[in-house]
Amino acid sequence: MVRLYLLVAVGNKLNLLKDRRLHAYAWGLFLSSEKGESLLKDVTINGKTLKQIREELLADFPESVLKENENNHSYYIPCEAYEQRLNDVVGIFNYNCLTTEGNIHRVADRYVSTATTLIEILDDDGNIVIRKSHPGGTNVIILGQDAGKSQGQPKSLKSDVSAAGSESFKNCCKQLFGTSQLRRINNERKPKTEDKLYNVEFLSGLSSGNGNYSASVKNLETDEHLKLMIFEMYYPQIEKFIPLAKFIQSYKKGKTLKFYGYSKNYKGQQQLIFCRPDPKTDRNTG
Repeated sequence: MVRLYLLVAVGNKLNLLKDRRLHAYAWGLFLSSEKGESLLKDVTINGKTLKQIREELLADFPESVLKENENNHSYYIPCEAYEQRLNDVVGIFNYNCLTTEGNIHRVADRYVSTATTLIEILDDDGNIVIRKSHPGGTNVIILGQDAGKSQGQPKSLKSDVSAAGSESFKNCCKQLFGTSQLRRINNERKPKTEDKLYNVEFLSGLSSGNGNYSASVKNLETDEHLKLMIFEMYYPQIEKFIPLAKFIQSYKKGKTLKFYGYSKNYKGQQQLIFCRPDPKTDRNTG
């Protein structure tokens, strides 16, 4: 049985829409603000018009709120900041947030913990105006796996499950608040070295964790086994040539990839950091 974790249980109960037109036009609020304002001009959330709610939700976060990922030195917005913005803008009595914990899945040679978060924003009459949901997942770290053991115990299953829930919550909030601020800041950050061409063979498929993708690969020039990291800040470089989802699905065990990037040592493990595809040799992804 799937367990439900109620992250935030404030506000009204999850109701069926009293006026289904509100949900039908919810996308208008974010994708076509003028249309949304016209159709829902009498709707208020926390005493504010939908125009005010939209502007406050999409506003940039203060720089003091942003955190730097010690792994890839990119910036991210922590869960606490997203939750505080919901409280400040929407009001604690005007939204519901539910996170469901899914099963532990085995993907190739890895185990992945998944979760899905649902956020519902209610107007001042208790109607659901906006509903967003998004999954999230993280790798389950198995002790002894790197030593070649086929069986092992999770290092901290509780932490892995919690991380999956946090990622799904952040992914859901990104749908509400947008990602333009993070993309703008992280795209301005360029690594000191990204001019080396690498040719690798995938030893596993790409798996997600903390908003990034990783895979085990072999450097075809040196036969060295390494961990390939593709950070969120470099997704736009991939999307210049191919949709990200298609790229992730295309590169599975046995596939080869040429790309520009750099090598770094992180906590005793050598990693290859993907920066951009090699357009001359990676046309097969188009």
